[in-house]
Amino acid sequence: MTDTDTDTIPRSTVPVVEEDPRIAARRLGVAGAVRRRRTIVLGVVAGLLGLVALGVGLLRSPLFAVERVVVTGATTIDRSAVIAASRIHRGDALVDVDAARTRTAVMAMPMVASARVERSWPHEVRISVTEEVPLATFVVGGRQLTVGRGGRILAAASAPAAPAATASGATASGATASGAASGAGANLPRVVVADGVSTRVPPVGKDLPDALAAVVVVVEQLPPLLAGRLQEVDLAVGGSMSIELRDGAGRVALGSAEDVPSKLLAAESILAAVDLDCLDLLDVSEPSHPTVSRRGGCALAPPTAPPR
Repeated sequence: MTDTDTDTIPRSTVPVVEEDPRIAARRLGVAGAVRRRRTIVLGVVAGLLGLVALGVGLLRSPLFAVERVVVTGATTIDRSAVIAASRIHRGDALVDVDAARTRTAVMAMPMVASARVERSWPHEVRISVTEEVPLATFVVGGRQLTVGRGGRILAAASAPAAPAATASGATASGATASGAASGAGANLPRVVVADGVSTRVPPVGKDLPDALAAVVVVVEQLPPLLAGRLQEVDLAVGGSMSIELRDGAGRVALGSAEDVPSKLLAAESILAAVDLDCLDLLDVSEPSHPTVSRRGGCALAPPTAPPR
């Protein structure tokens, strides 16, 4: 038989195989089960999407809107200023409050050392702040700065006129910085930076430049005896530091910023043993070999070197 003959075989001669009714029924049953499962899955998915949409709608509805922002821990800081810095408004969706972003915004306030932000469902945001503790008043570059621990500038104002000398020879600072820290300014140690010290004062909320960092360390580490008798700390050109004692009781020369703890310990040990009425200058720039200068007419026993 040729290829031509094969192509011309009548279709009616091809055998037809009939499907077994049981197989056909089984096939139809499987197809129906697949359709039912697909319908169930689609229904479940649609239901879940509906629930999600309903939940999102409820969370963004007035049922879960911000009605109160509660600020705790603020004693010198105005609570309304904290709320303004948080940028949270009445009516905002509570779900949209970003605790991390809000914390960063609140901590950018000069007088805020740390902050914690929590959402309290259904209508409240709680902001807990820890305030900076003013450390000293710096007079530098014609400005008076209230500085916290670590050297952060908490407030700034124009420097007042130089304090007048008292009858005992001491100076009365009485100067305070403006802003949130002004109330404590009169009781803070005073740091006077010489005009020749080259430094740029950063804005409020930033840290003091490195040129003034050593003075911050001195004030932070002042032992109780020195802190109680401190009139002011002076920073001279070249970085040399000295402490002026109250009531004209003399000065303590610290010298450079090196070995500050040993210098303060030496100064405290000697001041506890000498008659301050006779003290003119205590030089602890070499803490292992301190020297004492006295005023004329005073009998001052030479000090012994402090224990190592």
